[in-house]
Amino acid sequence: MSERDHLDPSSEEFFESLYRADPDPWNFAGDPYERERFAATLEAVGPGPFRRVLEPGCSTGEITCLLAGRSEAVVAMDIAPSAVARARTRCQGLVHVEIRHTGLPAAIEGTFDLVVFSEIGYYFQAGPLADVVDALVERLDIGGRFVSVHWTGTSADHVLTGEEVQRIVAARPGLAARSHGGQPGFDIATFERTAP
Repeated sequence: MSERDHLDPSSEEFFESLYRADPDPWNFAGDPYERERFAATLEAVGPGPFRRVLEPGCSTGEITCLLAGRSEAVVAMDIAPSAVARARTRCQGLVHVEIRHTGLPAAIEGTFDLVVFSEIGYYFQAGPLADVVDALVERLDIGGRFVSVHWTGTSADHVLTGEEVQRIVAARPGLAARSHGGQPGFDIATFERTAP
């Protein structure tokens, strides 16, 4: 049993231990499945351009760089310092991209017209996850888009399944479902922020 087995899977210590053991623990840079998921995520996001994008759980910045091409500004964040350092290196030169070291919920200034909530929901208990999504929705412009992407497999590290995450997101007030689909292995749901 490793030291990581005793850590809260939503904690900084847990994720930092993953990135110290492997700088790209999910092989985002090379796995064909991940590249397919990124392409499907961008399709769900749409062409933009977006005024301001929020990407919590940005990991090594793979999707962050792709979102930057459709956005006037991107605020990306991750809880693991090693992931943040890697994302900053990857996005170096993209002056409209800001990578922050912070967890969720976080103090976030201003509003956004797109939130990309990908592959992080299942590390939370149901109650805290609902609180996190509520906090993100509060920062979303009326008419803004919330894209939730989650793996549908199982992992000992996950507190919830991808399907459970999507149900919790869909039940949050202020979000209206606009599309739902995905491909084998992952689920994508797109929502629009409605009037409070």
